[in-house]
Amino acid sequence: MNRGIVVEIKQGSVIVMTPEGTFLEVQRKINDCHIGEEIWFASPRRRLAGSSIAMFSSMAAVIAFVIVFVSIFSWVGAKEVVAYVSIDINPSIEIGIDNGHKVRSLVGLNQDGKLLIKGVQFSGRPLTDVTEDLLRQAENQVLSRGAADIIVASTVVGSNTKLKDDILSLEVKELITEHVRKMHPDQADQYVVAAFSA
Repeated sequence: MNRGIVVEIKQGSVIVMTPEGTFLEVQRKINDCHIGEEIWFASPRRRLAGSSIAMFSSMAAVIAFVIVFVSIFSWVGAKEVVAYVSIDINPSIEIGIDNGHKVRSLVGLNQDGKLLIKGVQFSGRPLTDVTEDLLRQAENQVLSRGAADIIVASTVVGSNTKLKDDILSLEVKELITEHVRKMHPDQADQYVVAAFSA
């Protein structure tokens, strides 16, 4: 048991000063004491307010650090090229994409391909958007002739990806086929689009 002198009376508790000079709030169901009176009481459960705040702050800092670290790691990992899609209409181009189907590289594989990609914004844009931009550019060149053989090939190079090369090439093939139907409805059968995975 502990003892202390009552210095303040509250509803349901009292403040006491211990012989060591420490002030403690002691829970009392019945206020049967007076200010200045020495009372005996059980050791109160100390609320470590400062420690709780420090511990909470530390935990919040650790959680924030983990979130930032995971976000940065995901962001850096997401920018890694894990698959390539090549489109050969002559011009020939190669598109490097990340796990999120975002384009990270765009290369002309021949002189016509280098001309085709000129001015096309690609970095971080969806594969479908970049492919549509390339097809619009090609309308000013080879696709305007009313016939073309178009080959789409894809390959997955990253081991940490869920992308499937055959599905990727089929998606791009469907996009090209739809473009041809829309832009050349009368000659759509003159455009042969083939897709395969490498």
